Amino acid sequence: MAVITCDVIIQGTRRDAVFAWLREPDHHRALLEGAFARVESVGSGVFELDLTLTAKLSHRLCYEFVRADDEHGGRRVHVRTMGRRVKGALRYSLSTAQPSADTLVTLHLDYSPGRALGLLVDRLMLRQALERASHAMLQNLALQFGSE
Repeated sequence: MAVITCDVIIQGTRRDAVFAWLREPDHHRALLEGAFARVESVGSGVFELDLTLTAKLSHRLCYEFVRADDEHGGRRVHVRTMGRRVKGALRYSLSTAQPSADTLVTLHLDYSPGRALGLLVDRLMLRQALERASHAMLQNLALQFGSE
């Protein structure tokens, strides 16, 4: 399994407000726009995406909202990723940052690039493209709350 982790601090917005926004499946389109070359809604919280790898090469994947989880005092939103070399799970974890009016959002993506050829594709171009998209998604989230 390959792992990508990145985070953003949303200033002046409490954790529960960010969680309430993220738990709406249709809001996720705003996160994906601009992070991917093409975003097409195929159902509530289900999106087909094109990820730009190089100037002439892109990779298709599916992003599916699964559930919001506020068990054990934590706040998490679970998403499933599907497609060749990107089958896995994406999770947004929310915690209170200091000062207590700020929210730290961590995006954690676990995916399976496959065997030997998949690992090579992942190292050469897929991982960097997914990292760029992950950072862009978090920046889009911060912009929804007027934070950068």
